[in-house]
Amino acid sequence: MPQTVTVESQFPPAIEHPATQAYGKAIYWVPYAFTIFVSAFLLFQVQLIISKYILPWFGGTPAVWTTSMLFFQVLLLAGYSYSHWLSSRLSLRGQRTIQIIVLAASVLLLLYLRTRWGTPIFPDASWKPHGSSNPGWLVLKLLAASVGLPYFVLSTTGPLLQAWFSKTHRGVSPYRLYALSNLGSLLGLLSYPFVVEPALTLRHQATTWTWGYAVFALCCGICALSVGRCGPEAVEANNYQETEILSTGPVVPKPRVLLRLVWMTLAACASVMLIATTNQICQEVTVIPFLWVLPLSIYLLSFIICFEKEHWSSRRVFLPMVAVATLAASYNLVRSLEADILVQIGIYSFVLFACCMLCNGELVRLKPSPQHLTSFYLMISLGGAVGGVFVGLIAPRIFTGFWEYYLGLWLTALLLCAIVLRESDSVLCRFSPWSAFAYIVTLSVVTLYAVKPHSGHSLSARSIALYLALSSIVIVRLYWRRHAMRPWFARLTVVAAAAFFGGILLTAARTYQQNSISVSRNFYGVLSVLDRNSSEPENHAIYLRHGAVLHGFQFVSQDKKKLPTTYFTENSGVGLTLLNHPKRFEGGTSSGPLHIGVVGLGAGTIAAYGKPGDTIRFYEINPKVVEAAFGPQSHFSYLSDSPAKMEIVLGDARISMEHELEQSEPQRFDVLVVDAFSSDSIPMHLLTREAFHIYMEEMASPQAVLAIHISNRAFDLEPAVRRLAKEVGLTPVVIETGAEPPRIMHSKWMLLTSNQEFLNSPKIHEAISKNSERDGERLWTDDYSNLLQVLRR
Repeated sequence: MPQTVTVESQFPPAIEHPATQAYGKAIYWVPYAFTIFVSAFLLFQVQLIISKYILPWFGGTPAVWTTSMLFFQVLLLAGYSYSHWLSSRLSLRGQRTIQIIVLAASVLLLLYLRTRWGTPIFPDASWKPHGSSNPGWLVLKLLAASVGLPYFVLSTTGPLLQAWFSKTHRGVSPYRLYALSNLGSLLGLLSYPFVVEPALTLRHQATTWTWGYAVFALCCGICALSVGRCGPEAVEANNYQETEILSTGPVVPKPRVLLRLVWMTLAACASVMLIATTNQICQEVTVIPFLWVLPLSIYLLSFIICFEKEHWSSRRVFLPMVAVATLAASYNLVRSLEADILVQIGIYSFVLFACCMLCNGELVRLKPSPQHLTSFYLMISLGGAVGGVFVGLIAPRIFTGFWEYYLGLWLTALLLCAIVLRESDSVLCRFSPWSAFAYIVTLSVVTLYAVKPHSGHSLSARSIALYLALSSIVIVRLYWRRHAMRPWFARLTVVAAAAFFGGILLTAARTYQQNSISVSRNFYGVLSVLDRNSSEPENHAIYLRHGAVLHGFQFVSQDKKKLPTTYFTENSGVGLTLLNHPKRFEGGTSSGPLHIGVVGLGAGTIAAYGKPGDTIRFYEINPKVVEAAFGPQSHFSYLSDSPAKMEIVLGDARISMEHELEQSEPQRFDVLVVDAFSSDSIPMHLLTREAFHIYMEEMASPQAVLAIHISNRAFDLEPAVRRLAKEVGLTPVVIETGAEPPRIMHSKWMLLTSNQEFLNSPKIHEAISKNSERDGERLWTDDYSNLLQVLRR
């Protein structure tokens, strides 16, 4: 989200103020430069700090960051609108007075929150959500109460101080301040995951940021006071001369409404791609600040490149780049589960960069004369906010999948069409027809390869690929000896490619929802219930998928429907624990009752181990999962078929357990199963020292076993869990089970207990994998965690 700026005035210098004559002296330039740099740095740092803090309160879902970006984009628009109003409607002294009042109010608010909450920007425990109703609105409320006013003040600084500098230093370009603003923004983003997060705890980050804000407020106040000291005669003379130049110069009409809408649409398209890409990466990989920073840095970098030098965003370079990006996106959307994590991140980043360069490049080419630059940047800010509102609030309510990413790609393709269609001398006309031929054929091949493994779509993909390849050969044959395309052929090629790309996106969406019984989406993601292998009675099953990750399945046939499946079979870590727990054999019987706690409901597979007298208490944050696994419209019967007593607690597991302990109602579990890490999106708050102390309080006795599912394709969580086990005095062992399709999937469980009798029992002892004894380098706490340390390489 780049800050809007005042672009260099094209008017000749007016009466030189003494400050202008002394521009080379740092005393006149440094306060503006330092204040703008610090404000840009703090603006982006606070987004990451507060979002990471509230992330655990909502189960670590990627939607927390998406909603936060929506909040910050809307507030950035409000800050720019305020600066525009202030600088255009009031005198310099009036501007100074109001800005100092706003600065003082924000500092006083931070001091008040420091006494109320214990930290200036972190809400206390009373703000934690209870239940799961309207989490998106609660995120917005939390952000507004904690950092709303300081962020608003920071967002006003860049445009307002540059306006002041332009008026009080007539003839001196404020463009250096713009460069410093961009530099501060990038440093604020990039320093967080690599410097701030590894070095400081969250509370130290908040304290350091607050001191930085105090320094900013002081410097901004100094700049405001210096504006008030400018003599009214100098300012009036400058205004008078500028008015004379405008009256004698050419009259530039106001931009048409249609052009303003184009500005907004281009900005909105880039904003949609930014937030949708972040959503997509966090859904497929994980929710960590580094993956928040990466797309935002790419977006900001594209803005800097385009607005720094217009020729840097050459269509001759970036139109082919967009074409290549469509190929990469086509492959990534359909084959994401088979691709390496780093490859996925690289493809998503490349596609985002190409799309943002196209949108921002066209914005630069359509920018108005200097008289109307303020409205130009206002429309850009409005477009960014519109994109944020669409992805954050509207898309989850009208789409059953993450189709906003597909829509953003499609809009980019349509923009490419519009560019070519509106210009008869488009740069594409200078490309060889062979390039069009190569692109269409390559797109066909990529589509065929990507869609081929998915039954029901491979035949249509082959037909489309063959048709386009033959059509391309015929067309190119007509232009065999030409070195450039005619305008009509360029237009036809781009429209055909865009239409074909739309077909690919549609195919990818259909493939994603193939054989779906039901698909639903809410704040916590997309949940799909799938009917698989219906033509094979023995293997016919109902699957539950969250995003792209399988969360359990159940066979349909009566003789197999009660069998545990996937990661929870009898030879898995959790299966062996539930079948061989010492309480099962108390009194010489093999059916002693167990009190079992389970973090994560899924399809309810663990209920298959329930016996008469058992109590199984599930903690689940997503109400859609509860509806799918248990209830009148349930597609799974594990819970209803089990003879054990079932309890379901709706809400974040850790917050729910904290509430139980506050009410002096520890559950005294014999086995506590934490199954929240099989997805690549890791809820970090369940893997911290404080979380493990809560688990210990919830478990019954030294006989209790903590079973943690750590199967994960992206992260090796074993060292971190070993370090946590050491912290709470438990012995960790690993049980890893190989896959035996279709019923058994590869699983890796860690069992943590001080019950040596359990660990030495024959079946458990035989199943224990060779211990690697790899402890984490640093203990994870609520204040410190770093997933980059455990990323598989």
